[in-house]
Amino acid sequence: MSDDDNYDYIVVGAGSAGAPVAARLSEGGRYRVLLLEAGPKHTPLWVKVPVGYIFFLGKSVANNWNFNSAPEPHCQDRVINVPRGRGLGGTSLINSMMYVRGAPSDYDGWRSAGNMGWGYDDVLPYFKKAEKHSWGASDYHGAEGPLEVRPPQSDSPLHDAMVKAGEELGYPVTDDFNGDQYEGFGRYHHNQFVKSGLRCSTGAAYLDASRRSESLHIVTDARAERILFEGRRATGVRYRRGGQSLTARCHGEIIISAGAFQTPQLLMLSGIGPGEALRRHGIDVVVDKEAVGGNLHDHYGADVQATSLKPVTLYRSMTPFGALRSLYQFAVQGKGAYTFFPFDSGAMVRSAPDVSGPDLQLLFGDYTREGGKKTMHRHGFNLSWCQSVPTSRGRVSLADGNPLSAPHIIHNFLETDKDKQVQRRAFRLARDVLAAEAFKSYFGEEISPGPDCQTDDEIDQYIAANGGQHHHPVGTARMGVDESDVVDPSLRVHGVRGLRVADASIMPTIVSGNTNAPTIMIGEKAADLILKEAP
Repeated sequence: MSDDDNYDYIVVGAGSAGAPVAARLSEGGRYRVLLLEAGPKHTPLWVKVPVGYIFFLGKSVANNWNFNSAPEPHCQDRVINVPRGRGLGGTSLINSMMYVRGAPSDYDGWRSAGNMGWGYDDVLPYFKKAEKHSWGASDYHGAEGPLEVRPPQSDSPLHDAMVKAGEELGYPVTDDFNGDQYEGFGRYHHNQFVKSGLRCSTGAAYLDASRRSESLHIVTDARAERILFEGRRATGVRYRRGGQSLTARCHGEIIISAGAFQTPQLLMLSGIGPGEALRRHGIDVVVDKEAVGGNLHDHYGADVQATSLKPVTLYRSMTPFGALRSLYQFAVQGKGAYTFFPFDSGAMVRSAPDVSGPDLQLLFGDYTREGGKKTMHRHGFNLSWCQSVPTSRGRVSLADGNPLSAPHIIHNFLETDKDKQVQRRAFRLARDVLAAEAFKSYFGEEISPGPDCQTDDEIDQYIAANGGQHHHPVGTARMGVDESDVVDPSLRVHGVRGLRVADASIMPTIVSGNTNAPTIMIGEKAADLILKEAP
């Protein structure tokens, strides 16, 4: 690409939001759109196979940035691994595929804070626009969108036991966390192609060659270095590809969709961020904005693991015979264990009766991950949780002024007493669920943390030493009406022109569920906002 290329729109990042933004802006061929993606063009088959998630999530592969946090001060100074997707589809290439939107009250809270147009009634049409649910169209689901969604497929009786256990404990049961009942125990829906059972990433859904407009130009292996400005108007993107530094120009708008870590990093490299810190790295300040990189939060939690008395877990498919059987089912029928995601059941519940809404998410997996490894060597299961509404906050900052360096990440998990209290409640609830009658014929022995972990201090130590983030980072380019916020409710960056952000970084507060579906919604809504203002 030469420096003479000029586009109507440039989108940086082809992930869960960037792919929808680029695809929608280029529809109809009216506008010329450039999509820059730092990751590779092609995705290996094993990334597309759902069960592969538990094996590659913490590894350095072509489709994983595999960041690490700084030592976390409230988690025994542990360095926590932070997987992030690379390639056409971004983190939707390596996530759990769970299609969860969050509670309606999450979005109503955004609107109540002044972000008009972001209440649940406002965003539901964009969820439906993106979706192609195997159930068909309804008040809550779409059937014509590019993103395929299907209900649970696993035949493991353990997932039925999970739902029955919740019912025994007095919790409601729901068949659709995205329908009219968010709270309760149930089975998760997933982003999978109905016919093949393969992962339906946003790259496959929105950027497949059969869907792609000729006006969309996709450049992979292109690492954005900085946004270029004339005065305070964004006019282009400087990026590195094949050892060369290239420039793409734009006479319309630039949309950053690089994710909750790399969007603030790119903003800061471009001169938008905490002024004093930018100057220390030799970066000229365009807009001094402390909020860039701040407000980082994610869902944190741990798990309880047990052996299974019956051979009904995912380990069935890891033995030589089981692997061959599952491979045959997958290749010939598009079915079987390799098309199941291990976390097939779970719950959205309150940690205490006086909590206003669900503040815990439970996830049941029919496998063990002992010793911190994503491998298994015996039949077992785990019940993990995350705190849906955390109060601790962290920050993303620049490690240095080099655009190729990884960002500096500190989450500050468990910083507040409230978060520690909620985590303790979650731990005890997990044990109560596994002690229910529904699990009596399956539960062998608790292998993690083990029955000796009982007191508040022991539980706190276990969670601090063994917990982790649930790969849902948000908030680092928060949306708000005040100039101190990073973007306005139309996702325009405060203080400059021609620049917007569209990804999970704009969430002022995290949704109480998985963040992939909400991030796709943000991409759909961002494209609509831009097109409504287009010349």
